[in-house]
Amino acid sequence: MLPDFTQNFNRYSYALNNPLKFTDPDGENPLLIAMLIGALINTGVQAISGNIHNFGDFALSMGIGALSGAAGFDAGQLVSGAVGTIGFAGGAMTGASGGFAGGFVGGAGNAWAGGASFGKGLGQGLFGGGIGAITGGLIGGISGGITAIKHSGKFWSGKGAIFESPATTGLTPENIKVGEGMEYTSEYANGVADDTNGKLSYVERIATNEVPSGEGYTLKNGCIINKDGGMANGLTKYLGKGNSEVYLGKSAFTSVN
Repeated sequence: MLPDFTQNFNRYSYALNNPLKFTDPDGENPLLIAMLIGALINTGVQAISGNIHNFGDFALSMGIGALSGAAGFDAGQLVSGAVGTIGFAGGAMTGASGGFAGGFVGGAGNAWAGGASFGKGLGQGLFGGGIGAITGGLIGGISGGITAIKHSGKFWSGKGAIFESPATTGLTPENIKVGEGMEYTSEYANGVADDTNGKLSYVERIATNEVPSGEGYTLKNGCIINKDGGMANGLTKYLGKGNSEVYLGKSAFTSVN
């Protein structure tokens, strides 16, 4: 999975996805990874602070860290679905929400595990959440802004950023043939996307035999050619506020002669 918001659309070569919503079925689970990272970080911090004296303390710190990681992941995922992660604003909101949720759970959980009262634990949770929100917001915002600029979008909103999915090596516009049972049409593409993932509200449209204007892309035999002469299966243009539109080339529907 790439963090570039490139959205593939079908089982052949282009499967519609969102990096924080969908995962590649290769055995990796981002939630479990987030929980593992949270568990390791929290256990390391508690060990350095001298709060781990036995296996029970170790297990408790691992559990609290895992819950913290899960809370941060889920909160970030929820917000990213509404505002996106491209551009400073979307990245900052996503990072801040995840940072606050994870920091709150970790701060409160560790305090209560140490014998703190409910009120004091709540205060520690709010303090940890605040630190997490500031840190996560800055990291997420800067990352989102840089990603947008790298892809010709606006730093603050990410609007206009375009992400490219390269075609399979060896394909050329001259040796492409639409695969059996497939159609190179927007109707077919939308149908496959809807059948596979359900109606995705953040994708405003899926277009075929068309490229974004003024961005240096051209069409040759229905294939998308970038300004360097390379061929792309498809493009995702970020429209801001979590929304996008997808352009698919013929190579996303094809087999090689």
